Amino acid sequence: MADRLATSAVPVRSAFDASLQTILADPNQLRLAAAADGRSVGYLHGLVHPALHASGNNAWVDELWVHEDVRRRGVTRALMTAFDV
Repeated sequence: MADRLATSAVPVRSAFDASLQTILADPNQLRLAAAADGRSVGYLHGLVHPALHASGNNAWVDELWVHEDVRRRGVTRALMTAFDV
């Protein structure tokens, strides 16, 4: 999926693996995946951090990707709903 998301660079496997390990180890980074018919069709990477102006946590989506074959079928909505922190 990373190669389909990239628009300005080609993902390098070793850099991808290192970034993934960092993301997975950080409890403030949320990872969600969507599957259909036994295959991965999308993912969301989001971050949560305390914010003084919000009197609590602030969250944002850093990456969101859905496979072209399943777009406009509610996959993005499901990922965003699951991310609602």
